[in-house]
Amino acid sequence: LLEHRDANLQKIAFECMMAYNHSYLTPYRENFERLMDDKTFKNEIVLFSIDEAVTVVKPEHRKDLLDVLFRILYGKMQSKTGKDTSGSLPGKVKHVMKTADPTHVIPLRKLQGVLNTVDLIICKLGSLLDSYLPQLIQLVSCIGALCSGLLAHRDQIHPKATSSVKNIRNAAIVRIFQVCTADELPFALD
Repeated sequence: LLEHRDANLQKIAFECMMAYNHSYLTPYRENFERLMDDKTFKNEIVLFSIDEAVTVVKPEHRKDLLDVLFRILYGKMQSKTGKDTSGSLPGKVKHVMKTADPTHVIPLRKLQGVLNTVDLIICKLGSLLDSYLPQLIQLVSCIGALCSGLLAHRDQIHPKATSSVKNIRNAAIVRIFQVCTADELPFALD
């Protein structure tokens, strides 16, 4: 349930876990509560460093704590898009581009917010993202495909929105480039 897109359900699931007084969670309760709150999420993801060099997490808590953290972040990423990101990436990208309807689009600010969150997650968690990289890449690719599909219908888009859509598409490309060129990730390009 920690992976659920509903923040309230995540909080309830986390409270249930806290009832067991796990030693790897108890000292970090407030950090997790701030991560699950949309208002404090961005600040907390920056402050709650899990980097081995500069960490607030004790080494003996790290493994179990990261499992909980990644589940919460996965749920957060789902809630930011409002779309299911599973399935074949090339097929999903083509489908999104073909069916992009300018009248039924996730708000541009929300799309930009998702890309900013992905940037923070990549910067802060880097090599710890191995098992979540396919979902991150799918998410960002679908945002880029949506923007490309919208730009194919630019005659139906308000002129002021066109530049925002281009910026979001470019930001999606940059995020994918970040993932593919990061030294600490398993498939870095040389």
